Amino acid sequence: MFTVGNIPGVSDYNIVVKGTGDANTDENNLAAAVNTLNGWGKGTLWIDGQVILLNDKKFTAPINLKGMDSNAEIVVQSTNPAFVAAFSWNESFAYTSLTSYNISTSKRKSEYVSVSGIGYTPTEGDWVLVWDLGATISDLAPHNVGGAQGPMEIHQVCEYDSAAQRAYFSDAIIDLLNVSGKLGVIDFQENVEVRDLKFTQTTSQIDFQNALYFRKINGVTVSNIRMDRNGVGAIYASFCANVDISNVHIEGTLKNDNVYGVVAGIVNNFNFRDSVVYGTRHAFTTTAGASSGLTRFGTPLNCNISNVQVYTPSKIDSSNTKTTRVGLDTHAEGYGINFNNCTVHCMGDTSNIAAQTRSRNSVFKNCRFYGTYSTDTGNGTKGVRISGYKGLVDSCYFSGMWRPLDIIAGTATGKSNSCVIKNCTFDGSTSAAITFTEGSGHIVDSCTFKNCSALFTGSEYGDIIRITNTTGSNINHRITNCVFLKDSAKAAINAKDLTPSQIKVLGNTFIGFSYPTSSGPLGFLESGVYGQNLEKAYAFSNHYDNSSYAGRKAGQDALGNISGVTTIDFSAGTYDNKTAVLNGNLTLTASGDFAGEYYLLTSQDSTGSRTITWSNVNWNGADPQPKVTGLTTSLFQLYHTGDGSWYGLSYFNN
Repeated sequence: MFTVGNIPGVSDYNIVVKGTGDANTDENNLAAAVNTLNGWGKGTLWIDGQVILLNDKKFTAPINLKGMDSNAEIVVQSTNPAFVAAFSWNESFAYTSLTSYNISTSKRKSEYVSVSGIGYTPTEGDWVLVWDLGATISDLAPHNVGGAQGPMEIHQVCEYDSAAQRAYFSDAIIDLLNVSGKLGVIDFQENVEVRDLKFTQTTSQIDFQNALYFRKINGVTVSNIRMDRNGVGAIYASFCANVDISNVHIEGTLKNDNVYGVVAGIVNNFNFRDSVVYGTRHAFTTTAGASSGLTRFGTPLNCNISNVQVYTPSKIDSSNTKTTRVGLDTHAEGYGINFNNCTVHCMGDTSNIAAQTRSRNSVFKNCRFYGTYSTDTGNGTKGVRISGYKGLVDSCYFSGMWRPLDIIAGTATGKSNSCVIKNCTFDGSTSAAITFTEGSGHIVDSCTFKNCSALFTGSEYGDIIRITNTTGSNINHRITNCVFLKDSAKAAINAKDLTPSQIKVLGNTFIGFSYPTSSGPLGFLESGVYGQNLEKAYAFSNHYDNSSYAGRKAGQDALGNISGVTTIDFSAGTYDNKTAVLNGNLTLTASGDFAGEYYLLTSQDSTGSRTITWSNVNWNGADPQPKVTGLTTSLFQLYHTGDGSWYGLSYFNN
């Protein structure tokens, strides 16, 4: 039944389509309803009961789509390979349809563009698209090998400075538009609501098929949408602003490869929250809004994914092939995407990944990642994988993964720099809890590691943190204030071929790592074997529970008689502190591999009155001399900056 307007409880500009059980009748009624609503340019399509859809329906106006009650259902019976979405809004919109104006900016993170002489006078509230087909984003690994990523962003004008001829935006332009920058005003349609519907499918799914597809809308609200085991596919939005998707329940898909859950294209202010997704390739991901060859364009901005539960099984049923699934995902497109209070269950002994980000400044906060142990050291569930710049993992919990957290190169090296992992708990892993294979300047702070590297074999070493410096640039990391429980692990930190100057290991607590040196007191590995350089450099800066391990600062090496021109290497031997007997005048050069404090305790021989000439130590005043009368023991405190400079304080001296 097809009913137009004047329905009890339903106002004008509303159409109700009631399911008849006949596919052709339902299809014709849906098509007529969509045409009528498009002609009105507004209104709501109501679904009553189970309505069969044979071909995708295209809205060209801001039409709402709602279910009359809990029984409202769209049943897709299409095998059309051109099927884009069950329902779409402005599907054909493209940035090329916009009237474009030439602009340029001279710096990144600019909050304005110059509009002097371009033929556009901004109005407060204008939504604009800015892009540059000639520019590339330099600090981003592209989605395609051999491709590039170009800038394309949506912003809203908040102020126009007529004197300076500048259009100011409500948030900053992220990337440079400095080659052939363009601006186009998007004449958004306003406010579309979709709610209270179930989507099912009885025919074979098509790759990248969508249930709902939005373009050129400001104010998209999607709520209470359900897709059971045979759900249609993604909820997709691009060239949109202020999108809110909530209470979505997706239990699975018929296909195992390219059917997604929720997808953000070029958007500004996108929220996906309070939902459950099971079985899609990605529960959430980002995508480009445009492309040219291997180059993709578009940066989703202000995206927040919160309170979403994700399940990533290896198979939906016995007919499906084993396919890697990534629960929470970003492609190269994206900036500052925030995942908050999400839970991901990586199910099965597979190569599934709980979350990965290939975009910049991604944040995972207060999230929980659960996996399954694997005896296969090369193939098991993974936690978070980062191949983007400045990723942040904060206050997250990892349990039962093969590898809980990886920082990798992705499609380009040198792009995964400056990631921070802090306040996290790693509770059980087959192999290393954290692996750095790419990037510089990573920080691990205030994390707890227990029962990690529990099932290590062969080349896995049994380390808790592993740093692989194959490119020579995987350096300058800081591991601070963490707690390492040895449990079954062999080593706490495997720094491979890093030198002590390329890593800082400070303020950590190591529990259960044993002395003697042959076992590695704090469990440092260098190039796959126990190394002493890191232990010499940093053991004294950490805490340990083994009373038999004294530490580099807890004793002193006796050098015996010294005189003449002498170099003392404070990094040599067992301890940093040294004692010596002066049996002649001494010209002393201080040496040491590591920054920090060192002590030299001197005494006079029976002749006495021996002097010291300090070759390279800077004192506050005249060079101090050893005591020659009374108690002839003097203490010299030396500090090495690590860059060749030495400074000193003296006690009990002349």
